[in-house]
Amino acid sequence: MYRSFLRAASPVASLLSLVAFTSPALAESTRIESDRATLTTNPNTVGEGTLQGELGLEVGLQTYRGFTTETTPALEADVRPFGGSLRVKYGLFDNLDLELSVSSLGEHRQSEVDIGSGDGSTAVSEETAHVLTTFAPGVKVQLLESAGYVPSLSLGLSTTFATAEFPLNAQVNLGAEWEYDDFVRARLNLGGLVLGVNEAIEFDYFVAAMLSVRLLAVDAQRVDLFAEASLEPLPSIPGLERQVFAGGLLYQVSEQVQLDLTARAVSVVSDLSDPATLFILGAGGTFRW
Repeated sequence: MYRSFLRAASPVASLLSLVAFTSPALAESTRIESDRATLTTNPNTVGEGTLQGELGLEVGLQTYRGFTTETTPALEADVRPFGGSLRVKYGLFDNLDLELSVSSLGEHRQSEVDIGSGDGSTAVSEETAHVLTTFAPGVKVQLLESAGYVPSLSLGLSTTFATAEFPLNAQVNLGAEWEYDDFVRARLNLGGLVLGVNEAIEFDYFVAAMLSVRLLAVDAQRVDLFAEASLEPLPSIPGLERQVFAGGLLYQVSEQVQLDLTARAVSVVSDLSDPATLFILGAGGTFRW
């Protein structure tokens, strides 16, 4: 089945590749610069006087199994996360954006704990659900514009507030992007997260990288395919590490609208349990005025 799909897709891929190489590059003024869908932060600002909204929805599935010891009961859980996000940007200057992000993330969890001999005869089932809404005002400053071997470079700062009991945190992002002929874009993102936990200050960091290739560019329309990965060691939680691998499609419909589809695999590696992988599908759009 997989080989049949590849054979069927080959002519389409060849046509898209031909169009990508023969079509004129999309003008810089018509390209939408969005943070939607990618793990990395876009270092480019939206431009002075531009109002831009980025909206997305996500659903996921994770099966989790914990270690079993003489003092720890067997744990098995199915987790179904869901959520939505909205980010609004306004270009105060050509190199300065004001941002406000609102995210609502939920989780439906069905777990089963075996408190007996481990054969399931004394299992206890539990079903829970919760939703967390956060608000994150921020600012992005574009320090450099891409030119030759010089990458676009930006510095972003945001602070998160939550409607539920949740530590206030501040996040700093340093993003860089290299571009070749508006055809290939490579991006590197370094981030730090300052957490207030139990009246103490803790610090986490992460690194993310992205590579995107333009498949099609005709007038104001463009199609980009991207792949990316991120690593978050989470030093504030000893023995825990998060790894993310993602891919997706960006389709700029016009000078005002861009749509996106994404798939992500989030793996959490812990010293206390088996590795758990969360699969997430997302869709959204970016709209500018």
